[in-house]
Amino acid sequence: MRIENIFIFLYAAIGIVPYFESIDKQYPQNLYLILLNISVIAYYSFRDKTFINEIKKIISKVPILLLIGFFIWSSFTSIFAINYLESLSTLPRLFNQLVCLIMLTFLFSRVKDFKLLLFWLVSVFLSLEVISVISVYIFDIIYLGKPGYRAIAYRGFSGNINIMAYVMLPQITLVFYYLFNSKNLWLKRYLWILNTLAIFCIISIFKTRSAIVVLFISMLLTCIALYRFLVIRKIYKNNVRLFFKFFKVIIIPFLIVIVTDNYISQRYDGINVQSRVSTLGNISTDSSLQQRIRYIKATLSSFTQYPIFGVGIGNWEIVSLKYENPDMTNFVVPYHAHNDYLEILAETGVPGFLIYFGLIFLVGYLLLKKILTNNNIAESTFLIFLFIWLLIHLFDSLFNFPFDRIFQQVYFAILLAGIFSNTKMPVIKLSNNNSSLIISALLLLLPLSLYSSA
Repeated sequence: MRIENIFIFLYAAIGIVPYFESIDKQYPQNLYLILLNISVIAYYSFRDKTFINEIKKIISKVPILLLIGFFIWSSFTSIFAINYLESLSTLPRLFNQLVCLIMLTFLFSRVKDFKLLLFWLVSVFLSLEVISVISVYIFDIIYLGKPGYRAIAYRGFSGNINIMAYVMLPQITLVFYYLFNSKNLWLKRYLWILNTLAIFCIISIFKTRSAIVVLFISMLLTCIALYRFLVIRKIYKNNVRLFFKFFKVIIIPFLIVIVTDNYISQRYDGINVQSRVSTLGNISTDSSLQQRIRYIKATLSSFTQYPIFGVGIGNWEIVSLKYENPDMTNFVVPYHAHNDYLEILAETGVPGFLIYFGLIFLVGYLLLKKILTNNNIAESTFLIFLFIWLLIHLFDSLFNFPFDRIFQQVYFAILLAGIFSNTKMPVIKLSNNNSSLIISALLLLLPLSLYSSA
């Protein structure tokens, strides 16, 4: 295996970093990411004379420059923060993820077969994720007599079950892509079983309502993309055979999971997926939905008071106390607004919001443009699945806080780096002095990012 593939696998393996007796898994994950970033820089600095020049080209890409701009602006907002130490804890983590994206972009630029590498990443890590969840679930049924309801033990090697649900979602859609494109019968059987188990995790074990809704949306988009591919390529001239293929590969796994979920729910007096999703309509009585509404109102109220500079990066968890105090019970503190759009808006103001999400929507726009103008149907179909992955991340940002989760941010960096390697990004020509200055700043600040892991 080539060295760049090994490094990419090490980045993707961040989820399996153990706790090392830490309260929050983010701290050992952040330390792991720092050490991995340093390792990649050190290896290529000594082994590849073109490394610095390649990095200069990467940082001239507009999305990378925007992310650098977001880091600089976030640093500036810490001046206005209520607790600047909280900002100093958040900024190194944000910087570390910036370096991660730059390194992954460099590594992917050297990958010869991106589709094949992505296949191995998805098949290996989705397998590990499914095993880490299903094994505990089966253990509970055998030794405790019944499964727990959204038990924390089912989080696998992630921080919680919601994170694991959204980590699995894009991988499920990509497995469907490889299922339709693989010619190896045994491999197709394995992928089919793997995807069925992953869908079971989301629908029956995690029961994360937003993830279930996004799962069905992504499956609809998957069906449209694959139908377009198969029809244009005239792989199935008979519509009956085409329908049977979709029924066998996509519909049957969902039917199996839903029937199994209903059986388990009835046997162990649990809540089936239909009842779980139907609670989304109980806005006035559902405590979780009421909580989300309070968070939305609080972030908007905070934003109207500090529209330009925000309350300071990383400071929402402190500012939120004054809004949530009347409804707080058992000292449960709302660390996040459960909506990255509003939380980033509240913490960094309008400029920070426009810079951060501007770069994401710019990448999405350029990717969609290439899909629509690409005459190569096989390539455009694959790019559609990257676009679906991007949409899943945007949905996740609407309901949760992936911006604060290193595990998810590394996976997002893998997606962005993959898009960069398949889609031409606009560049801003930087002078050699400016490029050298940015690289020098990155190298000087990288050791300091160890502070966020302390």
